[in-house]
Amino acid sequence: MNRLSYLLLLAFSVNAFASELIYTPVSPSFGGFSSNGTILLNQANAQNDFKDPDAIDPFERAAGIDNFKETLNRLILSQLASKIVTDTFGSGAASGTYTTSEYQIDVNTDDPLLTVITITELATGSTSVIEIPVI
Repeated sequence: MNRLSYLLLLAFSVNAFASELIYTPVSPSFGGFSSNGTILLNQANAQNDFKDPDAIDPFERAAGIDNFKETLNRLILSQLASKIVTDTFGSGAASGTYTTSEYQIDVNTDDPLLTVITITELATGSTSVIEIPVI
């Protein structure tokens, strides 16, 4: 029993060494290593399960008919823009009103120094005015 006491006393009487605890931040926002920023951001994005219900995925392909309608709408507006430019700035510059299913475009060439184009969105009633000086 005496030997067991000596062994226990010897085992627990070892000198303990300690030092101060020094906090080193990981995040570069708080003084950490600057290259940790991308790593921490990538880890946070990988763990993020939240999806915005209103977000539009730019890589999601539209259905075939929707894609066709958008392309057709762009082509019609492009042709209309070409016609407006030709009619307005061509040899017989004339005022006029052009209407599509979404827009009403009024071209006013009455002022010899200024051409005013007013675009009205029919659904909302909002207007945009473009003033082009005639050279």
